Amino acid sequence: MKKFQFGDFAVRIDSSDYDFMMLLKRCLEELRVNIKKIKDENEIKKNDSVCRAVYCFFDHMFGAGSAQKLFCCKISLRRCTEALNLLAKTVRRDAKASRRFGRKVLSKMQRLTRGKGML
Repeated sequence: MKKFQFGDFAVRIDSSDYDFMMLLKRCLEELRVNIKKIKDENEIKKNDSVCRAVYCFFDHMFGAGSAQKLFCCKISLRRCTEALNLLAKTVRRDAKASRRFGRKVLSKMQRLTRGKGML
């Protein structure tokens, strides 16, 4: 498990948890759809709408109030992008570590069960 920390918010990410990864997939799809719905508005209003979509993403992903802790009520497209990028990086790092751990466990199980008619 890897720690995702941004602003006043911190949580452990477990990419080997099926429910977590399915929630992440659903929330990312919802974010994509919500951002796609944003019409050509003036640049300031567009940034505000994108940030609000990102806030909803984090609240759905990690629970109500998560966006507040992440962004401290600031509406900043730069901070929203940084938080999303950091989450993606954390999930990728955890997935890589989980695969290494899984290979170690499998190897150890194979060594322990050699010649015993198992695996």
